[in-house]
Amino acid sequence: ERYRPGLSRDWRRQAGVRDDETLFGFVGVLRPEKNLGLLLRAFAAARIPNAKLAVVGDGAERSPLERMAQDEGIADRVLFTGRVPDPAACLAALDVFAMSSCTEQTSNALLEAMACGLPAVSTDVGDSRDLLGNAGPPAVVPPGDLQAYTDALTVLARSAELRSRLGAANRQRCLELYPLERMVREYEALYQAACG
Repeated sequence: ERYRPGLSRDWRRQAGVRDDETLFGFVGVLRPEKNLGLLLRAFAAARIPNAKLAVVGDGAERSPLERMAQDEGIADRVLFTGRVPDPAACLAALDVFAMSSCTEQTSNALLEAMACGLPAVSTDVGDSRDLLGNAGPPAVVPPGDLQAYTDALTVLARSAELRSRLGAANRQRCLELYPLERMVREYEALYQAACG
């Protein structure tokens, strides 16, 4: 209920992102295993016109990532927001959720983005492929593959129809497979079986 399509896009306007710009974004803690350097390098390599990248969150990697954005010549198109009180507002502002981790388990951030009806680009780590329905490119690319990640960003930037279709499928998958009620029911059954 908290993460859903149709939330206010005020955060986007407050961040200075125009409606005609494609906004890619990551929301989470800036830690080494998130491999956000890959995301920055791919965004720079893609050279997508009228696009920006939001890196929402804080952590030990923030300063090195800000330097990397400078070095890659994209500092004017990357928004480092720091920690925000309401991640749902940031997700509502995005056009594409981007996750470039070198390791994951089941990513809550990815599930939240899916619940918001966002298309996603993710590396094939942890449960990401399963969460996204065993998808391939442009939704899921090999970990650490700069060219594949760059290509995925480019493909999604070029097609609003593809973004809409993937985002709707992600939302539907989230509602069907990952609702809180199902989790509680399945944990209850597991505990009953273990105690029985």
